[in-house]
Amino acid sequence: MTPTPSLRLDLEDVLDGYDAMSRAGRDLTAVWREVTPLVRRDQSEHARLQEGTEGRWPKLAASTVAQRRAAKARGRKSRPVRNALGKLPRSVVVRYNRQVLKIESKVPWSGVHQDGGSVGRGATVPAREHVYFSAQALDRIVERLAQHIAEAF
Repeated sequence: MTPTPSLRLDLEDVLDGYDAMSRAGRDLTAVWREVTPLVRRDQSEHARLQEGTEGRWPKLAASTVAQRRAAKARGRKSRPVRNALGKLPRSVVVRYNRQVLKIESKVPWSGVHQDGGSVGRGATVPAREHVYFSAQALDRIVERLAQHIAEAF
């Protein structure tokens, strides 16, 4: 009888590599810790440039500027506001767990500045998006995530 040629393919190492990548993808804490300073700088840059994903923030309303001038004329001491959101951009925090990295404001009413809307006495606040990931930050984060998972293989 003639021997039948056979081929045995051992994929054990490949399957082990996929398992290792899966484990790495379930715990992203090391990546989040590494990119947190980048995210914080990114948020500071949004405030410095006074812009969101749609471009520059709207200027302060003429009525707001007039109120501030009147207060100053009455002798009320007020520090100059460096941007339309005042101290709000400094209230942004970065939090993460094994799977999720998020940026949020500690100020409960920051959402009205983020999305725009009505506030007390019928005033309308325009959207001044200040909590978001820039395209550059997202690119770096995705690059680092892919590297983290691929390294596990």
